[in-house]
Amino acid sequence: MLTRGYILCGYARTGSTLLCRALHATGRFGYAQEYFNPVAVDAIDSTAYPTDPAAQLLEIERRGASPDGIYGVKMFADQFDALAGFDWIGALPCPSFIHLERQDALGQALSNVRAVQTGQWTGEQAARRQPQYDERAITAELVRSARYRARWQLFFARNGIQPLWLTYEAMIADLPGTVHRVAAHVGVGDLPATLPDLVTLPPQADAVSDEWRDRFIASQGDRSLLDALPADPGTTSRQSTGTGRTARLSRWLHRR
Repeated sequence: MLTRGYILCGYARTGSTLLCRALHATGRFGYAQEYFNPVAVDAIDSTAYPTDPAAQLLEIERRGASPDGIYGVKMFADQFDALAGFDWIGALPCPSFIHLERQDALGQALSNVRAVQTGQWTGEQAARRQPQYDERAITAELVRSARYRARWQLFFARNGIQPLWLTYEAMIADLPGTVHRVAAHVGVGDLPATLPDLVTLPPQADAVSDEWRDRFIASQGDRSLLDALPADPGTTSRQSTGTGRTARLSRWLHRR
């Protein structure tokens, strides 16, 4: 039976896989996965995985909970959109929220574009294709991640949620310390003061990443301009009809 747990709210290329593995390695935090993303779960477990959200919710207890009922869920904003109108959070007991982001937004965008191109999402995997510099894709990824950050902040604010704010950079510098911060936030006690080496993932940043960064800044850098975010192309009728709140907020913003 589930007792309490955490929802890791994040983005691609922010170290969420590393954090989830480290928490799992303690044996106290369950196993957070993208339970509402069948493709991601199937990549880890070949067992047939349900596509219905209600059935996926049940998988959190079956696959993602520790013996004492502590569960973990990893959630990205686009996955949340696919669940509009389905109160999956309300079905989970005592959820704590964790927000994990990467302070180096350009590094995150470069990493995601490269991973999409190569199919190499962790350093354990082999690249299936060679990466090619794509300025338009990097720009689009920067805009998308900025929009997702704003959306998470709005979600937390209007629901009165005080998440644990974590950064990729601080986590990499002190992974055991980050695990202890999560434990205090979720209410998991009795962790040893000193944790063993929990887990590692080979770094993926290299000279190619540095070259792409230099090329992008040389082309796009302009300190006389403060960028405006374009309209969100991901806003769908399903999002606006779920409760009507998104549609009302959008109309109000456009009247300003």
